[in-house]
Amino acid sequence: MANILGIQTINEVFVIEVDADPNSGGGTPGEPGSIAIHRPSNNVWIKKGQSDVDWRPIPTFNSGEHRYQIEVHDDFISGNVASTLGWVSAVAGTASAVSVSTPAISGSIPWAGSLLLSTGTTNTGRAALTKALNVTSLSNKNTAQEWHIYIPTLSNATDSYFLRIGWIDNATGEPVDGVYFRYNHAINGGNWQGIVAYNNVIVATLNTSAPAVEGEPIRLRIETENTFPSTNGTYNFYINDVLLGTLIAQVPAETARYTGAGASIIKNAGTTARTFFIDYYHEVITFINSR
Repeated sequence: MANILGIQTINEVFVIEVDADPNSGGGTPGEPGSIAIHRPSNNVWIKKGQSDVDWRPIPTFNSGEHRYQIEVHDDFISGNVASTLGWVSAVAGTASAVSVSTPAISGSIPWAGSLLLSTGTTNTGRAALTKALNVTSLSNKNTAQEWHIYIPTLSNATDSYFLRIGWIDNATGEPVDGVYFRYNHAINGGNWQGIVAYNNVIVATLNTSAPAVEGEPIRLRIETENTFPSTNGTYNFYINDVLLGTLIAQVPAETARYTGAGASIIKNAGTTARTFFIDYYHEVITFINSR
């Protein structure tokens, strides 16, 4: 049973803070959470943890949460590449592929269905998975995008490749517009980078101290924030729930600057196939104003 830690009213929102997960049917003491009630609409939200991005509405049709928030998830358990969200694959090179496959990992690691992206054996081989390349504006909304991935073998001088994951609008190279993680062994000491691209220019780069790791599943999460008419967005990059850093830069917003969710692996040297696995994809878009 949750213990009440505090009660406050913020902008017509009645907030109760508790020391256990209020949605667990009991909860573990010391695991913080909150319940919020919006007085004018009687909408109810719950939050597990301390971050504001963790707020989730309690679904009821009359609450109208579909008007201000979209939440989608894909665990790739459908047995086909398109899966439940209509993903599209793009490949080039001998034996390059996007396919349904599971990595050889310990049975103790939580893992459902997954997709394998392989460059094949061509020295410029590539594979990409995209939901839609040019449909999403990052203006006047907050977004959170998380990928659970597994890299069997890191890039090296003999077999070099680039990995890009996040908001991207290009399946064949550097995005024209996007907010994404990027990895290559020869850049930033082999550590992950956070990138913001706008109109074919990389306008901001976060050189993190987090190395890419092979043989171990990791979670990559990007959170974006923008309130119109500001032309800048705030971009937070997380690995395994640890904030690596924040960028503030031009937001891909207008029609010509739309982007989309996707991931790609692209070789630039070597003839040994290089791969990575995607276990799940999760996305939340919260509009600043109700639709």
